[in-house]
Amino acid sequence: MPFNMQKLNLLLPLAGVVLLCGCGRQAKINSQKIDLLSQKIIQLQQIQSNQAIVLQAQLKSLAPALNQIDSFCC
Repeated sequence: MPFNMQKLNLLLPLAGVVLLCGCGRQAKINSQKIDLLSQKIIQLQQIQSNQAIVLQAQLKSLAPALNQIDSFCC
């Protein structure tokens, strides 16, 4: 019976160390994934900003054309 207790006393700390190492590794992987997603979000925000600028320019140029059409029709 003492032999099993000795094994148990050795296995419990070993299991704790393995768990902590695994958790640390997973935390590092998660941090890398979060960093990558943050970079992608920033890129998407820049793309959206550029698209908004293009749309605003198109809308500004559309107003005179609509005024011309309006003056021809009525």
